Amino acid sequence: MNIFSFIHNIFEPPLFVNSFRCNELNRETFLAAMGFQVVSFAYDDAASRPELCITLLRLMLNR
Repeated sequence: MNIFSFIHNIFEPPLFVNSFRCNELNRETFLAAMGFQVVSFAYDDAASRPELCITLLRLMLNR
């Protein structure tokens, strides 16, 4: 089992919308604790303003 399968098994998809954000925060905290840098984007930004997301990612990678 690789790390991504492990993470998916720990943080199963939520049953309720309210628990989704909490579950996502737990997943991001777990990944940060494992040494990953987590960058989050809103779906609306990724879908309607991909240039903004690309620019922000480039800024993050160039630090």
